[in-house]
Amino acid sequence: MRIRWQYVLICLLVNVVLFPALSQGQEALSLTLGDALARAREQNPDLLAARQELEIARGRLVKAQYPNQFNPELGGSGARRNFAGRAGGSTDFDLTLSQELEVFGQRSKRIEEAEKNLARVSQQVKDRERLTLAQVKEVFYRALYLTRRLQLFQNVEKLNRRLREIAASRFQAGDVPKMDA
Repeated sequence: MRIRWQYVLICLLVNVVLFPALSQGQEALSLTLGDALARAREQNPDLLAARQELEIARGRLVKAQYPNQFNPELGGSGARRNFAGRAGGSTDFDLTLSQELEVFGQRSKRIEEAEKNLARVSQQVKDRERLTLAQVKEVFYRALYLTRRLQLFQNVEKLNRRLREIAASRFQAGDVPKMDA
Protein backbone atom coordinates (compact mmCIF):
# COMPACT_ATOMS: atom_id res chain seq x y z
CA MET A 1 0.00 0.00 0.00
CA ARG A 2 2.82 2.40 0.83
CA ILE A 3 4.61 1.72 -2.45
CA ARG A 4 1.46 2.42 -4.44
CA TRP A 5 0.93 5.76 -2.68
CA GLN A 6 4.56 6.66 -3.26
CA TYR A 7 4.09 6.21 -7.01
CA VAL A 8 0.84 8.16 -6.94
CA LEU A 9 2.59 11.01 -5.14
CA ILE A 10 5.50 10.89 -7.60
CA CYS A 11 3.12 11.11 -10.55
CA LEU A 12 1.17 13.94 -8.95
CA LEU A 13 4.26 15.94 -8.08
CA VAL A 14 5.96 15.33 -11.43
CA ASN A 15 2.83 16.45 -13.29
CA VAL A 16 2.43 19.55 -11.17
CA VAL A 17 6.10 20.50 -11.01
CA LEU A 18 7.43 19.38 -14.40
CA PHE A 19 4.55 20.67 -16.46
CA PRO A 20 3.54 23.93 -14.77
CA ALA A 21 2.63 25.80 -17.93
CA LEU A 22 -0.67 24.52 -19.19
CA SER A 23 -1.48 24.69 -22.84
CA GLN A 24 -3.54 27.53 -24.31
CA GLY A 25 -2.17 30.16 -21.95
CA GLN A 26 -3.84 28.98 -18.76
CA GLU A 27 -2.31 29.80 -15.42
CA ALA A 28 0.54 27.60 -14.16
CA LEU A 29 -0.09 25.24 -11.28
CA SER A 30 2.34 25.06 -8.42
CA LEU A 31 2.57 22.80 -5.43
CA THR A 32 4.62 23.79 -2.44
CA LEU A 33 6.03 21.37 0.09
CA GLY A 34 3.59 22.70 2.68
CA ASP A 35 0.65 22.04 0.35
CA ALA A 36 1.86 18.51 -0.36
CA LEU A 37 2.29 17.79 3.36
CA ALA A 38 -1.15 19.22 4.15
CA ARG A 39 -2.76 17.10 1.44
CA ALA A 40 -1.01 14.00 2.72
CA ARG A 41 -2.20 14.69 6.28
CA GLU A 42 -5.79 15.19 5.13
CA GLN A 43 -6.19 12.63 2.36
CA ASN A 44 -3.79 9.73 2.93
CA PRO A 45 -5.91 6.61 3.53
CA ASP A 46 -3.33 5.05 5.86
CA LEU A 47 -3.39 8.11 8.10
CA LEU A 48 -7.17 8.31 7.98
CA ALA A 49 -7.42 4.64 9.01
CA ALA A 50 -4.92 5.19 11.82
CA ARG A 51 -6.93 8.15 13.09
CA GLN A 52 -10.05 5.97 13.11
CA GLU A 53 -8.17 3.42 15.21
CA LEU A 54 -7.29 6.24 17.60
CA GLU A 55 -10.96 7.18 17.92
CA ILE A 56 -11.81 3.54 18.61
CA ALA A 57 -9.20 3.46 21.38
CA ARG A 58 -10.67 6.66 22.86
CA GLY A 59 -14.12 5.06 22.82
CA ARG A 60 -12.78 2.00 24.62
CA LEU A 61 -11.31 4.24 27.30
CA VAL A 62 -14.65 6.01 27.77
CA LYS A 63 -16.42 2.66 28.03
CA ALA A 64 -13.84 1.38 30.51
CA GLN A 65 -14.46 4.40 32.74
CA TYR A 66 -18.16 3.58 33.20
CA PRO A 67 -18.84 2.99 36.92
CA ASN A 68 -20.66 -0.22 36.13
CA GLN A 69 -20.18 -1.81 32.77
CA PHE A 70 -23.00 -4.32 33.12
CA ASN A 71 -26.72 -3.73 32.81
CA PRO A 72 -29.12 -5.06 35.44
CA GLU A 73 -31.40 -7.89 34.40
CA LEU A 74 -35.04 -8.06 35.36
CA GLY A 75 -36.99 -11.28 35.09
CA GLY A 76 -40.44 -12.38 36.06
CA SER A 77 -42.74 -15.35 35.90
CA GLY A 78 -46.19 -16.29 36.96
CA ALA A 79 -47.98 -19.61 37.41
CA ARG A 80 -51.46 -20.71 38.40
CA ARG A 81 -51.83 -23.74 40.62
CA ASN A 82 -54.91 -25.91 40.60
CA PHE A 83 -55.25 -28.57 43.25
CA ALA A 84 -57.13 -31.74 42.45
CA GLY A 85 -60.38 -32.00 44.34
CA ARG A 86 -60.31 -28.46 45.67
CA ALA A 87 -62.17 -25.54 44.38
CA GLY A 88 -60.14 -22.56 43.24
CA GLY A 89 -56.41 -22.40 43.18
CA SER A 90 -53.59 -20.02 43.71
CA THR A 91 -51.38 -17.92 41.52
CA ASP A 92 -47.66 -17.60 42.17
CA PHE A 93 -45.61 -14.68 40.88
CA ASP A 94 -41.84 -14.54 40.77
CA LEU A 95 -39.83 -11.37 40.13
CA THR A 96 -36.01 -11.38 39.93
CA LEU A 97 -33.50 -8.57 39.64
CA SER A 98 -29.86 -9.40 39.09
CA GLN A 99 -26.84 -7.17 38.73
CA GLU A 100 -23.33 -8.38 37.94
CA LEU A 101 -20.77 -6.71 40.16
CA GLU A 102 -17.07 -6.44 39.50
CA VAL A 103 -14.55 -7.83 41.88
CA PHE A 104 -12.32 -5.28 43.55
CA GLY A 105 -9.68 -3.95 41.11
CA GLN A 106 -11.28 -5.09 37.84
CA ARG A 107 -12.44 -1.61 36.86
CA SER A 108 -9.07 -0.01 37.56
CA LYS A 109 -7.31 -2.76 35.54
CA ARG A 110 -9.75 -2.23 32.67
CA ILE A 111 -9.13 1.54 32.72
CA GLU A 112 -5.37 1.04 32.93
CA GLU A 113 -5.43 -1.32 29.93
CA ALA A 114 -7.56 1.13 27.92
CA GLU A 115 -5.19 4.02 28.74
CA LYS A 116 -2.16 1.97 27.68
CA ASN A 117 -3.93 0.95 24.49
CA LEU A 118 -4.77 4.60 23.76
CA ALA A 119 -1.15 5.63 24.31
CA ARG A 120 0.08 2.81 22.05
CA VAL A 121 -2.34 3.67 19.25
CA SER A 122 -1.52 7.37 19.59
CA GLN A 123 2.18 6.62 19.14
CA GLN A 124 1.41 4.41 16.14
CA VAL A 125 -0.55 7.25 14.53
CA LYS A 126 2.33 9.67 15.10
CA ASP A 127 4.79 7.16 13.66
CA ARG A 128 2.62 6.50 10.62
CA GLU A 129 2.24 10.24 10.06
CA ARG A 130 6.00 10.72 10.39
CA LEU A 131 6.72 7.99 7.84
CA THR A 132 4.09 9.28 5.42
CA LEU A 133 5.36 12.84 5.61
CA ALA A 134 8.92 11.60 5.09
CA GLN A 135 7.79 9.81 1.94
CA VAL A 136 6.01 12.93 0.70
CA LYS A 137 9.13 15.03 1.32
CA GLU A 138 11.32 12.50 -0.46
CA VAL A 139 9.01 12.40 -3.48
CA PHE A 140 8.63 16.19 -3.51
CA TYR A 141 12.37 16.79 -3.49
CA ARG A 142 12.91 14.07 -6.09
CA ALA A 143 10.36 15.78 -8.35
CA LEU A 144 11.99 19.16 -7.70
CA TYR A 145 15.39 17.67 -8.54
CA LEU A 146 14.02 16.23 -11.79
CA THR A 147 12.41 19.57 -12.63
CA ARG A 148 15.64 21.47 -12.10
CA ARG A 149 17.57 18.84 -14.05
CA LEU A 150 15.10 19.13 -16.95
CA GLN A 151 15.44 22.92 -16.89
CA LEU A 152 19.22 22.55 -16.94
CA PHE A 153 19.07 20.22 -19.95
CA GLN A 154 16.72 22.61 -21.73
CA ASN A 155 19.14 25.50 -21.07
CA VAL A 156 22.08 23.43 -22.37
CA GLU A 157 20.07 22.56 -25.47
CA LYS A 158 19.28 26.25 -26.07
CA LEU A 159 22.95 27.17 -25.65
CA ASN A 160 24.05 24.43 -28.05
CA ARG A 161 21.48 25.61 -30.64
CA ARG A 162 22.70 29.17 -30.22
CA LEU A 163 26.34 28.09 -30.63
CA ARG A 164 25.43 26.15 -33.79
CA GLU A 165 23.61 29.17 -35.18
CA ILE A 166 26.57 31.43 -34.41
CA ALA A 167 29.03 28.98 -36.00
CA ALA A 168 26.82 28.66 -39.07
CA SER A 169 26.50 32.44 -39.44
CA ARG A 170 30.28 32.88 -39.03
CA PHE A 171 30.86 30.23 -41.69
CA GLN A 172 28.43 31.90 -44.08
CA ALA A 173 30.12 35.22 -43.46
CA GLY A 174 33.47 33.60 -44.27
CA ASP A 175 35.09 34.33 -40.90
CA VAL A 176 36.01 30.70 -40.19
CA PRO A 177 36.80 27.68 -42.35
CA LYS A 178 34.32 24.79 -42.54
CA MET A 179 36.41 22.70 -40.10
CA ASP A 180 36.08 25.27 -37.32
CA ALA A 181 32.37 25.78 -37.94
